[in-house]
Amino acid sequence: MARTHPYNKVMLGAILTVCLLTVAFLYVYWVYPLPGDWNDTVLNFSFTFAATIAAWIATLISRYFKQGEPPRRVWMNLALGLWGWALAELIWAILALFQEVPNTSWADIPWLGAYYFFATAFIEQFRLIAHPTPAHEHKWLSIALGVVILGAALVTLVVRAMADTGQTWLDTYVSIFYVFADMTLAMAALKIARTFGNGLLGRAWIGLLIFAISDLIYSALLITGLYAQSAKSNSVLSMFADATYFDAYLITALTLLTNYILYRYGPKPIPASAFGDPSLEPLEPGKVSHTDR
Repeated sequence: MARTHPYNKVMLGAILTVCLLTVAFLYVYWVYPLPGDWNDTVLNFSFTFAATIAAWIATLISRYFKQGEPPRRVWMNLALGLWGWALAELIWAILALFQEVPNTSWADIPWLGAYYFFATAFIEQFRLIAHPTPAHEHKWLSIALGVVILGAALVTLVVRAMADTGQTWLDTYVSIFYVFADMTLAMAALKIARTFGNGLLGRAWIGLLIFAISDLIYSALLITGLYAQSAKSNSVLSMFADATYFDAYLITALTLLTNYILYRYGPKPIPASAFGDPSLEPLEPGKVSHTDR
């Protein structure tokens, strides 16, 4: 008897799990059913949990390649970037146990450092699919760095000139830097996904797109002061921003899971009927095929 490919079953279970985790997150965020400060603690560490899942799956994928193989460098750097974010979430959650965490904290060190590994992963992937010359590679890398660093600085100056953000210059810059960095990753992800023809191998990069949207929402609310007001008044704005960020990790984990299943079990078999040959149609019980006559 042919073995059933587990893709549909595994993905259905994973999607249901993500939906349940999201509902649980929203329930705790809005209802506050736990005693004391446990609600905030559970919510804060939920980001660490979600980030760890994504990093763990990326690490599992990297193990399907031998040391020195180019794809291994891609997946290892992607995994290291996600582990950097998981560490940042852990540091932030621990700090939140003892104090109100400032907009810029020790957690920003691994958060910012993770972009080095993400950038390296993208560069390694582009080398595999586009084979750029060193000059072409340095050109686009310089453009990307310039857009992120200088673009964030320019927008910071404009924002602070137009309104009183209630933040230091560094706090405002870091918030805007994350938006620019994530948007750059998002554009690179779209390029890779298009190169792969939107197939399974491109979906892992698409999963990072949601972080650009999430950071844009959060930074806009933070800079305008709406996030703090929303959190104090139990408004849906802060809940929406935090839930989007939480789901960004889970969606990234889902897209990585599609790649893990591909490497673990191979591609899904194509039904013979898809080739348009009647002789290859699945047989009914007891029916004789054309080739057996």
